[in-house]
Amino acid sequence: MSLSEIDIGFVPLTDAATLIVAKEMGFAAEEGLELNLHKEVSWSNIRDKVSMGIYPIAHMLSPLALAMSLGLGPMPVRITVPFVLSQNGNTLVAGPELVQKLGDVARDAASLGRHLALEIARGFSLNIGVPFPQSMHRELVRYWLEACGVEEPGSVSFSVASPSMLGKVLAANEIDAFMVGEPWGSLAVEQGNTEILLCGSAIWSAAPEKVLAVRDDWATDNSEALQRLIRALYRASLWVGDQKNAMSTAEILSLPQYVDVGSEIIEHALTGELVIDGKGRVGKREGILRLSGPTVTFPWISGATWIADRVAQHWGLSRTAVRIEAESMFRPDLYRQALDVLGVNTPASDSRIEGGLVDTKTIDGTHGPLFADADSFFDGRKFDFSA
Repeated sequence: MSLSEIDIGFVPLTDAATLIVAKEMGFAAEEGLELNLHKEVSWSNIRDKVSMGIYPIAHMLSPLALAMSLGLGPMPVRITVPFVLSQNGNTLVAGPELVQKLGDVARDAASLGRHLALEIARGFSLNIGVPFPQSMHRELVRYWLEACGVEEPGSVSFSVASPSMLGKVLAANEIDAFMVGEPWGSLAVEQGNTEILLCGSAIWSAAPEKVLAVRDDWATDNSEALQRLIRALYRASLWVGDQKNAMSTAEILSLPQYVDVGSEIIEHALTGELVIDGKGRVGKREGILRLSGPTVTFPWISGATWIADRVAQHWGLSRTAVRIEAESMFRPDLYRQALDVLGVNTPASDSRIEGGLVDTKTIDGTHGPLFADADSFFDGRKFDFSA
């Protein structure tokens, strides 16, 4: 059988695991696909090469996919999102000065946020590093601080560096903290006097972090290959999500052509056990990174709407226009179409109340009841976009 080749760009992060495993463990080949995975150091490289058509598909920040579809880039291109590669996966890492300022404040989102709000009200200028302006990292930090009483802009600034460079920027005292995808937060803890304050999942437990971003024209012209790719990724996600495969997944990701970081560091996010500071303290954090399951990899339109509402004013655009683009970009119909062949029980609804589940519960699926993981926000807010 001749294989259909697909060039896919990715940034070296633990949440690229499903793409990498789909190639390395043969799930793509079983669907008649050969994935040519191309490592890029930055999100701007991913954006530009997708825009130019060098990569028809990429591992991508969910807000960046929306920005590209809205024409906010050097070369506008419509993006289709038929699959979510990961929920969460980020860590907020603080340098020694901020750790000292925080003292013995409890390391939960509400306590940390309230303390930072007080410090900022007293004149503290907080500079947080993120890997790209149009990212869930920035939106989660903004949501968290605003919910705790911090008013932006002016009181908080953001600096941008590639994921692998943020630890060095922090070490140079150019920022106070950074939010980044694993394993780069854990690596910074191993290499310097830093502390993981929070995981992104502590702010929103079901944030759609990285998505499979497909050029809309390629998706239209290659619909059958896209269906096969979705099936390969779904099967790979189940393999990656099985805890007994965590060590093997980490070893694959540690290869030079992929993340190129020690497998034991990569494994932290896969198992939910983070070394949180230089003293070697280990914190068990459930849901640090979700890669598996039909409610995790499903492209919820309500998740896209949440992003649209967060970014519209910040990007200087009409909320209605951004919502329309976001809600047309996420494609649960393509997800269901691809996986129905496998008999996968997928969500029956395209949207949900974001923040509506504080625990694992059953929801309506296409083939009966379906278990859904919690999707709560730290402040208890719920977002019902049907209202």
